[in-house]
Amino acid sequence: AVLAAQPEHMGALQGLGLAAAGAGRIEVVVGVRKRLSQSRVPSAGLTFQVARWLEEKGRREDAIRVYCDALKEQPVFPEALLNLGHLLAAEGKTAEAG
Repeated sequence: AVLAAQPEHMGALQGLGLAAAGAGRIEVVVGVRKRLSQSRVPSAGLTFQVARWLEEKGRREDAIRVYCDALKEQPVFPEALLNLGHLLAAEGKTAEAG
């Protein structure tokens, strides 16, 4: 209802993105993340969800890049740091992981 009245309402967009992530609707998450980034609103949680999805799909290099994006948006993000470290180690990039 909020988005119908205010299509660019940041809080409603973030809520939509998180709900879509929980439902596995990654295409909605990507669209919401794009809208938020155009507005320069941090969306590290959504960025993290996209990275997790990429990782689940076996797209490791893309996931690494997107985890790094999440960390640029929110430098203190333990889950993103942990997942990024695991991926880097799995890719043999131990210098970057440590």
